[in-house]
Amino acid sequence: MSGSAQIIAAGLILTAALLFAQTVSQLIDFHFFDLRLRVLDSGHHRSIFGVISILAEAVAAVTIGMRAVSRRSLSGILAAALVGALIIPRALEGYVRGFQRYDVPLLAVPLTIVFVVVLALTFRDERRPRFMIWVSLSLLGCSFGLHAIGPQADAVTSPHIADYTWAYQLAGMLKHGAELAGWTLLATAMVAGASPRRRDEPLTVFDLAVLLRLKRPTVRN
Repeated sequence: MSGSAQIIAAGLILTAALLFAQTVSQLIDFHFFDLRLRVLDSGHHRSIFGVISILAEAVAAVTIGMRAVSRRSLSGILAAALVGALIIPRALEGYVRGFQRYDVPLLAVPLTIVFVVVLALTFRDERRPRFMIWVSLSLLGCSFGLHAIGPQADAVTSPHIADYTWAYQLAGMLKHGAELAGWTLLATAMVAGASPRRRDEPLTVFDLAVLLRLKRPTVRN
């Protein structure tokens, strides 16, 4: 198995474990504790998995920046800076009034720029890392779309009631799970794409002939 394949496999296992733990924690908090355990409620970024999601986004920003520097891509550096800047409102969501609302129109332009630049930056990567880039961006796009829909995804229009319906909770788990998985897989794919390529092609008859000729002892006169 090549280095990039090993990195992708590790990233998939990590992502699956995080999503499973996040889903179980949210179900336990909602069903048994009526969302009183704020540390398990992924609906805000001060919870365990909210913090993990922010850290995953930070790692993604760093990996994008490293790839951009290696490619000498100014647009890639800009994309990394944008991803890093988008961490600020998430981290300060519970502390600054202006960041308490997910502003979809404000985030649409920078996220679109990031998506386009990342696709261009990784266009010549190997097939597996490039596919994982597409998957990660699709997950982030899904999360962004669910954020845009907001409480309208639930039949209940009153926010304080909607929090306590299964439909609202399941939509929230899908929304935050897609966000966490998207950033985690994006960081994984960026690292995998930067790993050295290893050719595992079988030896040809010509290759064997060259090897045998090199190993043939020389006869001195």
